Amino acid sequence: MATRASYGRRARFGLRAIIRCWPWYYESTAVFRNEVLLRTVPNSIGYYSQTMGNWAVNPSAFEPRPIDVDGISLFREDFVTQEYLASVNKHPAGARVARITAKELAKLGLSLQPSPDPNGPPGHTVISEMRFTKRTAQNKAQIQKMRDIAQELAQISSKNEIYAPEGLPDPVAVAKDTTLCRDPED
Repeated sequence: MATRASYGRRARFGLRAIIRCWPWYYESTAVFRNEVLLRTVPNSIGYYSQTMGNWAVNPSAFEPRPIDVDGISLFREDFVTQEYLASVNKHPAGARVARITAKELAKLGLSLQPSPDPNGPPGHTVISEMRFTKRTAQNKAQIQKMRDIAQELAQISSKNEIYAPEGLPDPVAVAKDTTLCRDPED
């Protein structure tokens, strides 16, 4: 018999968790089609901009980075809140949280694998098709396909609710206030 720890954390107590037989609904349970997934978006111009109109999330927020060897990370809303994800994000300018449903990901041909991380936020899930690969002449088509998918994900998440913690400034204002390129003696 498997131990409780091998299943990961249980879902937060809520209506969906009750419907899904809460005592047996763990992080390692397969992702349901109607689940909402969350992705943190750094509060900087390269990832988010209110001036882009209906398309506020930049596609680079969904492109794989070198640390994404198993796929880009998302978090299941049944296990973690938007507020918590935004608060634990380590980006110096803070983070917003984008929402996307598993159904929308399935329409794009993407699969979700639960990947519980005992040291990270609960409900960790990866999109294995969006793994980081080094750019070479042989994989240009694969990288372009991932960029196209990232663009679709950015459009979808921009249409959904984007959570911003209270007091989080506009990224344009943050960029104007930074002194990274200025000489300290000016």
